[in-house]
Amino acid sequence: MRKILSVLFIVALIVAGTASTGSEVYAKKDPGTGTRP
Repeated sequence: MRKILSVLFIVALIVAGTASTGSEVYAKKDPGTGTRP
C-alpha cells in the first residue's frame, strides 16, 4: 500500500513539474509519453 502511495506522489510531482516548466523537460526525462517530436 505504501508503495502505491509513493508512486502516486511521484506522479503528482511529475505532473506539477510538467505544468510549471513545460512538457519539453518531461519529454526528455521520460521518452515514450508521446510528447516528444
